Amino acid sequence: MAFHRGNRSPVEVSVAFLPVAMDDVRVTSIELFFDLVFVFTITQLTSLLVAEPDGAGVAKVVLIFGTTPSPRRCC
Repeated sequence: MAFHRGNRSPVEVSVAFLPVAMDDVRVTSIELFFDLVFVFTITQLTSLLVAEPDGAGVAKVVLIFGTTPSPRRCC
């Protein structure tokens, strides 16, 4: 990535940062469901950690999060 400092020209962007057309990529309902479950799990674990901001709360969060199946592992 190169920046032109002197003449206010546009920033040159590497090809790796350009958006990719994803017209043919589809997301299934089961993927969306597991994403929703994951977000719900994170919110519940956050509220547990807020209620118990000590070592025991952290241990509970790590234990619960470690046993929660992730979308990538289960399917």
